[in-house]
Amino acid sequence: SEAEAEERKKAKDVEKAKETLDRYKERERRVMSEFKGLLGPVDDDDDAAMPDERKSTEPVTVRITRDMVDAGKRVVTIADTAGHSVNDTIVLTQDLSHLESKMATNTNMTPKSYDGDAENDVPEDDGAKQQQPEHRIIYGLIKAFVSNVRNCTIRIKCKIISGTVELSRCHNVNVVIHSEATVATLQADLCDNIVIDFRDAPSGKNTAASSLPGQKKLYWGD
Repeated sequence: SEAEAEERKKAKDVEKAKETLDRYKERERRVMSEFKGLLGPVDDDDDAAMPDERKSTEPVTVRITRDMVDAGKRVVTIADTAGHSVNDTIVLTQDLSHLESKMATNTNMTPKSYDGDAENDVPEDDGAKQQQPEHRIIYGLIKAFVSNVRNCTIRIKCKIISGTVELSRCHNVNVVIHSEATVATLQADLCDNIVIDFRDAPSGKNTAASSLPGQKKLYWGD
């Protein structure tokens, strides 16, 4: 019947969408390094007492470096962890900026030309064109995700190629973007009590006088 045919079509569409999603997840898994529980597990009961050893210890700092990232994986996820307070810190170190990734070179791309541009008449060496490498090297992480993280500070000091950090289901987290990081966009979904601190990124509010020694600087968001 027509109704049965419609149901079969819907079932096929659902199966096709599921296959597409599975392929996407597999592709994502191949490029992602996931770090769980770096500062300790997440306790779903916010009112539960912290273990005695955590109460008495000094603030914890965990640094993520190149040797902790699996080969070929340039997307980092920090997930499912909680500190005692924002004094506990996770650092994406500058060392991650030296991670190498290969990107295919498009040797068929034709440069644009503009009427009257002197560069149009410059002869090009065909041999040099043919000697272009098949791949070019890019450095740094591709992207960073922070998921289900609580009560800590995350310091980002590395190059992030996409310029994007995504937070989801985080609580009481300070994110500090240092000057050497290349982060322009930060997306937060289902989060609360999040502080974003762009360090060494003076805002347009600064004047010449405010940059003098001893003078307070204003940063974006102040």
